[in-house]
Amino acid sequence: MYQTKFQKKQFDQFIKDVFRFADEIIMLVEPYIESPSAFHESKWRELEECVCRMEPIERKEKNLSGKKYPPKGTKLYLNKNYYLLQFFQSIGKWEDFAEEDPTTGIRLDCVEFYKDKKIFAWITSHYNAYYNNYGWNENFDVE
Repeated sequence: MYQTKFQKKQFDQFIKDVFRFADEIIMLVEPYIESPSAFHESKWRELEECVCRMEPIERKEKNLSGKKYPPKGTKLYLNKNYYLLQFFQSIGKWEDFAEEDPTTGIRLDCVEFYKDKKIFAWITSHYNAYYNNYGWNENFDVE
């Protein structure tokens, strides 16, 4: 299954199904954030209560003096809890997920859902390129 058109009822069923199967949920955000409290002033306030671990997403390139640039984003390991489910169920259209938060500048790029250490479902957001989608790995059986 692969969806680019957002339909609320179908998306809610997708979230219900992935929550049933996921062992681990990882979200990639930009720019780099220091702590989950960065979400407190954002439109995604619920996420503050969901982060169990964070890692910087390092840049591969270096500046002219050979020093590394600051991290370009953050990889968030999320607790599969009530707050995270509420966050996903509150999404009513692509813009709720894909648009940059006007207060904090945080942008949600991707959510990966893992089962047995393999990605089986995803939500991606490339809002500026109008390339948003969500779906299942076609080899994963949801029944």
